[in-house]
Amino acid sequence: MRLRGDMFDGQRNATITVVIDQPNRAEIHLNVRGEIRADLRITPNSNFLDFGNVTPEKGQSRTLTVTYSGPNTQWRIVDVRCENEFISADITPDFSNISQRTFKVNVSLDKLAPHGTIREHLFLITNDTASRREIPIAIRATVGTVLRVSPPTIFLGALPPGEPSPKKPAILTGTMPFRIMKIECDNPAIEIAWEVDANAAPRDRYMLPISYQNPVQEEGAPRDDGTMLATVRITTDIPGLVSEFYVTMSVQKTVDEE
Repeated sequence: MRLRGDMFDGQRNATITVVIDQPNRAEIHLNVRGEIRADLRITPNSNFLDFGNVTPEKGQSRTLTVTYSGPNTQWRIVDVRCENEFISADITPDFSNISQRTFKVNVSLDKLAPHGTIREHLFLITNDTASRREIPIAIRATVGTVLRVSPPTIFLGALPPGEPSPKKPAILTGTMPFRIMKIECDNPAIEIAWEVDANAAPRDRYMLPISYQNPVQEEGAPRDDGTMLATVRITTDIPGLVSEFYVTMSVQKTVDEE
């Protein structure tokens, strides 16, 4: 949800309703509060700073321009805070325009930042009134190659007793191309229709068809309550880059069981 700054100024409240349909239908209500300030402009990208994909062991920096055009001629950014030790910022004032208070904020991501996705907030501390003292800046970065699985849990459905499941796809994507070197699952009844080829060209997206084959023996069979949960582990050709996701299903009860 985006609020246009030219529509109104001041505090605003809104409610967002999130509806999910699996494994059970449910609604979640999120209360959102925010403030639109006509006296403050942050460029580029408002109060969001995205470093994008960052090469490991190479630092990155981005610059924001914060301009205050309100009535307080003594308005200043006096400090900057962030809980992430790998993010820092320097503040440089620019008062060349006497009708505005402008500050350059140079935000740096340290070259020692660990691999993975960084989602943080940087807070610019001003000498404004208490309710407007902090200006939050959302920081996003992806260091190295990061794997994502969609959906994070594969639900194969509610199956009739003794029947295999249809194939459902798990979409594996990376921020950089990679090879799949090994696929492991802790349930032998889970079948993943993919042949590992260590010589294949690296890709940044894979679709893995997954199904459940009703086992003849107990190993891999559903639990007493008819449910099954398995863990799939993907190992890639990039050292330390692995991904895990879950596969779940249930077996429908027969008339006798009911």
